[in-house]
Amino acid sequence: MTDVGFRIFTRVPRPAPDLIAAFADLAAADVGDVMRTFNVMEAGLVAIVPGRFVGPALTVRVRAGDNLMIHKALDLAQPGDVVVIDGQGDLDNALIGENLALWAHHRGVAGLVIDGGVRDIEQLRSIGLPIRARGVTPAGSFKTGGGEVNVPIACARVVVMPGDVVIGDADGVAVVPQRDIAGVLAGVAAKLATESAAKTGIAAGNWVRPTTTDDAVRGMGCAIHDTGYES
Repeated sequence: MTDVGFRIFTRVPRPAPDLIAAFADLAAADVGDVMRTFNVMEAGLVAIVPGRFVGPALTVRVRAGDNLMIHKALDLAQPGDVVVIDGQGDLDNALIGENLALWAHHRGVAGLVIDGGVRDIEQLRSIGLPIRARGVTPAGSFKTGGGEVNVPIACARVVVMPGDVVIGDADGVAVVPQRDIAGVLAGVAAKLATESAAKTGIAAGNWVRPTTTDDAVRGMGCAIHDTGYES
């Protein structure tokens, strides 16, 4: 008999600390841009408790409304982990409340990302652990089993593997696959250099944008009329 659907993998292949630290000051938007906006979680995950977080993913997949495996995942969490939960987008039951948030905070978790619901909002905000979730409901969860810890999951339309780097800030959440860390860091560095030059040009009143020149937009099929519009 297979164990698919009810299993726990206790080990996470976390990136080296210096690689995680390299993302400490990078914006989720910039990271997402160099991945061509893939690996950016949908806007439906709102900042229940605002705050920035960066860390390796500890992944959880649960049945709608059942938070048993979230308890088990938090018992395994290491300081700096970002716990990412595929709750199937369900809002009928809260997967996280005050006690689990307190336990996550005690474990040193950097942030919680939940494709599902939470409750005890005032208490969660008092704890201060950054949380992004689908929404809020007063209904509690149940613990009848089923679920997986540290397996590939889909959260808010993004595939997340254990140990992927998760970046969350005021704009949202981006996920960097481990195999792509070096390339993404290089891409963000190049992007920031280009944007720095652009800001210098803006300050001087001379913003050169090759993709938005008249010739460029004409090449896309845009008509430019050197007249006023007449109805």
